[in-house]
Amino acid sequence: MTDAASTVEAWIAAGEPWALVVAGALVAASFVVFNAVRVLLYLPQIATCWSDRQGCPSINLFTWCSWLVANASTGLYMWMFQADVLGLCLNLGNALMCAATVAITVVKRRQHHRCPSAPSS
Repeated sequence: MTDAASTVEAWIAAGEPWALVVAGALVAASFVVFNAVRVLLYLPQIATCWSDRQGCPSINLFTWCSWLVANASTGLYMWMFQADVLGLCLNLGNALMCAATVAITVVKRRQHHRCPSAPSS
């Protein structure tokens, strides 16, 4: 995010059009706000998985694992190649929530496999 602020400041100093300056500031702010909020938006999915008694059949583990790896690798890329610690933290937070969803789903599927006659939620 520091890079974004520096870039916007450089655009202002260089006399770039205000449309570009405003657009850049909005993109940077949107990245931070929506990635921070997205971490919280995993909570309803995690709660649903937690209470599921049928082995979470609607959760596609391949998709959730791909999101886990995509978020983690994006955060690491931002940290290693752009020195963006905020980007690292936001993306690792999202990766952690994906990992929680995957872990709960795996446990629920194992439980359901052992006792498939559990009552539905």
